[in-house]
Parts: sequence; structure tokens; C-alpha cells
Amino acid sequence: MGVEKDIEKAILAYLNRLPEVYARKVYSNAYSSGWLDIMACVQGRMVVIEVKAPGKEATSLQTKEIYKWSDAGAVAFMADNLPRVQSIIAELIEEIDATSA
Repeated sequence: MGVEKDIEKAILAYLNRLPEVYARKVYSNAYSSGWLDIMACVQGRMVVIEVKAPGKEATSLQTKEIYKWSDAGAVAFMADNLPRVQSIIAELIEEIDATSA
């Protein structure tokens, strides 16, 4: 398994251990070029993640997808390590908790 797949697997395992979270891998084919790797729902908020190996960049199509999802209100970003995802998700959960208190 490659580094990117290992990171993706770790991110999915982390997300799916959290309460009120569901995450899955998005498989791509010729008709889904540019789609991001992981889709998740975190306590009612849409999260999409493009996973890359350290030092790699998102393609222009993937970058456009990140912006489209963000503009629509989702939390969308690229990650090349689990701690980045953990930090962003922790901030999101804090934001959700603060608005529902």
C-alpha cells in the first residue's frame, strides 16, 4: 500500500471512531475526475477531504472541487497527514458545540 493510501486509511479510521460521524472513501473512475477522496458528515456538517502524500499538491480539478464545496458551505480541504485532519475536525466540533449551546 502507498503512503497516500495509508494516510487515507488512518483518516477514515479516525473519523469513523468519532460519535455522530460517518465517513467513506469516494472511488473514482473516468466519469469522476477531480472528485475528492473522502466524504464525511460530522455532526450534521458536510466534510470533504482530498488526501495527498506529503509534498504532493492537489490537481487543478481537485482544487476547484475544494472551492466549490467550500462555497456551498461544506468544510473542504486537502490533507497529507492525520494530525491536520484531527485539528480541523476538533475545531469544527468546537464550533458546532458552541452554536448549539
